[in-house]
Amino acid sequence: MYRTSQGPKPLTVSLIAIVLVFGGYLLWTGFRDWVDESNTQNRISQRTEVAEASATAEFFFNQPTLVRFPTPTPIPDCEYFTVRGQQAVWVRSCPSTDCDTVTYLDPDASVCVIGRAFGEEYVRPEEWYQVLLEPDDILPEISYMHESVLKALNPTPTATNSPEPLPTVTRTPTPSREPTTLAPTQDPRTPTITPTPRPTNTPQPTDSGGIEI
Repeated sequence: MYRTSQGPKPLTVSLIAIVLVFGGYLLWTGFRDWVDESNTQNRISQRTEVAEASATAEFFFNQPTLVRFPTPTPIPDCEYFTVRGQQAVWVRSCPSTDCDTVTYLDPDASVCVIGRAFGEEYVRPEEWYQVLLEPDDILPEISYMHESVLKALNPTPTATNSPEPLPTVTRTPTPSREPTTLAPTQDPRTPTITPTPRPTNTPQPTDSGGIEI
């Protein structure tokens, strides 16, 4: 007699179950590790991008700022003066005797003058000159001296207003409007007639002694 087939043995079922569970565990842990690795790479990538962006921003904002300084105002040409008098004179920091003294100059010293002083905060600043003690410097410092202590080396000649002679007007004779009476000229062919004197009646005495009229 043939023996009827029986189902799988319990040991085989247990082994299959163990294999399935272990395989599922391996698959799950592998999937989880893959997800964690992907997340880690994403985080690293994000951190790298953030770091690069921060470095770029820091580099951009830390660039030195180019400051454009105003161009210096051109200084007028020097007109040289000399110190007049027999004593040294003061050079001041502003156009007033109340200003600080910068230095002093000896008589006949040459001074570079660039113009008159100005400023509403000073009294009569136009009486002071702007001078340069070191005109060859890149940025020479402007000082001030009063006009009474300086004289020009080459003063500008002052033009005199000499009157020009007026043109001479020659008067032409104007014809007289009165009629001119011309003396009649005698025709040479006309004979000259001399008038004969008429005799005058001389009164004769009468016998009676009277005069006959």
